[in-house]
Amino acid sequence: MEISKSQEFAMSLSRKNARDFLVKIQKTKKNRDIDAGILDAVLEDRKNVLDLNILVCLDVSGSISRQQFTQFMAQIDAIKGLSRVKVLEVDTKIVAFYDYFKASQSKIARLRGGGGTEFSEAFAKAKQIKPDAILFMTDGYVAGNINDPGIPTGWILTNDGVKPYNWGEVVVKLD
Repeated sequence: MEISKSQEFAMSLSRKNARDFLVKIQKTKKNRDIDAGILDAVLEDRKNVLDLNILVCLDVSGSISRQQFTQFMAQIDAIKGLSRVKVLEVDTKIVAFYDYFKASQSKIARLRGGGGTEFSEAFAKAKQIKPDAILFMTDGYVAGNINDPGIPTGWILTNDGVKPYNWGEVVVKLD
């Protein structure tokens, strides 16, 4: 059985992870006084050397299944030791906002069910707190159009998800 170009692309995305995206952001961060070669060597040795403020926008709308939500939480767990992570849970509005490492599991919002997805409030909050990078975890089915906020944005999509806007980088497509 022959694999199509789109299947090959989807398979390559599922092998990527958010760490690669964040390392790239770290290397391009302005006012960096560490030689890139030294940074590469240090990054190989330590997982938590990145000095980034990351905003994770977590889609908790009705179109996200419990399994997909669990996969999103696993992605957050995988990056939490890399830098400072703030989580913004969003459906048609902001549902919760917290520092991930400080939040107890009982305070993390769970899927609410119902409703759609609209990211304008999330991007307004991002512009207010000015993170080094944004990671959106979503299926990509959103209402409205948003202009590029000028903040490096990565999309972590469900297996059937679509990139919602023509900017940003698809980092991972989950199985």
